[in-house]
Amino acid sequence: MSSRYDDALAAIENDDAPGLIELLEAEPKLAKARGPDGDTLLHWACHHKQTELVEVLLSTGADVNAKGHFGRTPLQYAVTDCEADEARPVVEVLLAAGADPRLENDGGFDALAWARQELWEPDDALFALLGASSNVRRLRAVGGPEEQVRFIEARSHTELAAFGLLEAWGHGQAGATDASQLPSADAAALEALAETLKSLEASAWEPLFRAMARRLTPADLRATVEQVLRGKA
Repeated sequence: MSSRYDDALAAIENDDAPGLIELLEAEPKLAKARGPDGDTLLHWACHHKQTELVEVLLSTGADVNAKGHFGRTPLQYAVTDCEADEARPVVEVLLAAGADPRLENDGGFDALAWARQELWEPDDALFALLGASSNVRRLRAVGGPEEQVRFIEARSHTELAAFGLLEAWGHGQAGATDASQLPSADAAALEALAETLKSLEASAWEPLFRAMARRLTPADLRATVEQVLRGKA
């Protein structure tokens, strides 16, 4: 299988659709095979932004939501280190095949967060495909550009401070927020969170909630923090 995988990988690197099809017909299991780093051939086709090869692999049984190196999905590879116009055709094919943009890699990034980090230039249309349309509408409702920037900063700072508080609580430590590092964090929202955590300490469910807090990532808090701040706007 290893040599056939290498041959298939070479076909992808050379954008050789007929060669890849021939290999897949001879060895159908290649569609789900993994290389030494855990990536599938679909990951590599997405990384190279080869829409036709992506379609070939999906049609032969490739797992559209397979997690590969560092837990990254094919959808995340499709938006890695490129312009939006390169990524969009591949993203559209993957989404049509059932790709889940909510899946997170080992760093806690879902496809939207990964695209915002990896694309050479921001692209609202592509971000909307990955699930940002509702967020865009809410941001526009806030007001002008300055208000939007302030809200984004408040959300980011509050999210980081809340994550620190929850992480500390999950490990039985006292959480502290450095106001000088996160000046836009919402103090009232964080105080409410601290009070909620304190109330849990008297509950029989405390061990469960502490275990959950230890497994949180910053991305887990994003939607909740935004909802909290929107409720106060």
